[in-house]
Amino acid sequence: MLERLIINNIAIIKDIDVSFHDKLNIISGDTGAGKSLVIDSLLLLSGNRAYQNLIRYEEKMAFVEAHFKNDNKELTKYLQTLNIADTINIKIRREIKDGRNLIKVNNQNVTLSELKDIANYLFNIHEQQDTFKLFNEDSYLEYIDNEDNIIKAKNDYLFAYSNYLEIKNKYNDLLNNKKTSLDKLDYLLYEKKELEELNLEYDEDKKIADKIAILKNFDKIFDALNYTYNTLNTNVNDNLYNAKEELANISDLKAEYNSYFETMNDAYYNLEDIKSAIYKEINNLDYDKQELEELENRSYTLEKIKEKYKRPLNEIIEYYNNINYEIEKITNYDELILKVEKEYQQIKENLYELGLKLRNLRKKKGEKLAKEIIKNCQDLDLAKIDFNIKFYEAAKDEFYNNGIDKVNFLVSFNSGEPVKELSKVASGGELARLMLAIKTIDAKTKNYSLMVFDEIDTGVSGEAALKIANKIKEIAASTQVICITHIARVAAMGDYEYLIYKEENAGKTFAHIKELNTEERVKIIARMIAGNNITEGAILSAKELLGLA
Repeated sequence: MLERLIINNIAIIKDIDVSFHDKLNIISGDTGAGKSLVIDSLLLLSGNRAYQNLIRYEEKMAFVEAHFKNDNKELTKYLQTLNIADTINIKIRREIKDGRNLIKVNNQNVTLSELKDIANYLFNIHEQQDTFKLFNEDSYLEYIDNEDNIIKAKNDYLFAYSNYLEIKNKYNDLLNNKKTSLDKLDYLLYEKKELEELNLEYDEDKKIADKIAILKNFDKIFDALNYTYNTLNTNVNDNLYNAKEELANISDLKAEYNSYFETMNDAYYNLEDIKSAIYKEINNLDYDKQELEELENRSYTLEKIKEKYKRPLNEIIEYYNNINYEIEKITNYDELILKVEKEYQQIKENLYELGLKLRNLRKKKGEKLAKEIIKNCQDLDLAKIDFNIKFYEAAKDEFYNNGIDKVNFLVSFNSGEPVKELSKVASGGELARLMLAIKTIDAKTKNYSLMVFDEIDTGVSGEAALKIANKIKEIAASTQVICITHIARVAAMGDYEYLIYKEENAGKTFAHIKELNTEERVKIIARMIAGNNITEGAILSAKELLGLA
């Protein structure tokens, strides 16, 4: 259950810190006083998008914080996967600042996705516009797909659906590209022949450039090597040898002498190695004019081919390898299409079987749900209701991203009238009661610790309002409920009542919330009955309603 809610700098709310109780908590107040901001704040904690304009004017940061007591075993398991130690006392905090969000659960950072998962275990919010979802056929499956076995079957279907889309796109691409590829084949064969005849090698252009540079600088290289060798072959090394031997004689007398000796000893042998290497280089030097011409011709050819294909040599070689694959693919297109088509048909049949399994589970749930909706609607002064859920048969190769089902809610609210599409026959008051019936079932199925109703009683009065109040009270017997209402009968049914009101101070507006005592509740409910001109009769009626409650 929600024990405490703190709202800071959200719209006209500067700072609200309110504690809630178990059972039925009523929130009342004038239109525009800020009741919807409580809903907006809880929606932020459920993972709704946080807009920068939610922050109170002239403030830089806003936050919402809620303290819950958890007794949901599934939520406990999920929190443990997030390494959240305390799974009973849960503090959720969401901050909005500079377009960024910081979300913490028990002072531990969580992602927006994880916040949504946690909130889905903890509470359910009925917003005013949710009732009008009943006009939208695409939303009907939401009320059916809320059992574990259906969720599992749906996940299996969605995984297979993803594979189906992938293979379907691949198959269609093959069919669409077949003609284009055949037209392309001649040009690919020409390119293959051209590149094949060149017999290209990786880094060949760089290796040729190095050889050309050596041949073009033959005289310069020979002179430099020859001079160096002759210099080293004189008495330079002999003198170095004698010097390092002299140092050897005194190397054991001082550490520095030994260091000098080792350095000169290394230098002597390094020069000997260099002299030997240069000698071999001189012997291996060979100038071949014909070789130079051949290399220059090859280099020219490689530069032309790089210019033509507009890519480096190594990439041209990779392109050539890819050409072979493309040619093979095109020349074996029919075989490839048959192979992919077979795979496509198998995946499609498997997907259809999973869709049928999901449909059968949904139909069973739909029959059960329809009966429960009728029963709960009868409790809500819709005694003559007839309701059923119709499944439309989809074509065998028609798949949707939530199954193979299109459903509609069919209803009749009067005896002797045939059932028709809900969106065409229901009034606002009937829709509100039908939605409350669905929410009542949802509360039992999901085991929420909190349900929030934002004016779910819109459009009803009299006996129907009393029935709605009784139904909300029924839900509150096992689930904490926060209910925003303007209807006296519903407000009087509450175990606790809060008033949201606003004040002006120094030209600024501030929303406040306070828990009402019995005397204050009488006045607020009397105002719901009679308006601002509260009569003695309205006071008596309010007391009577509270007495009945």
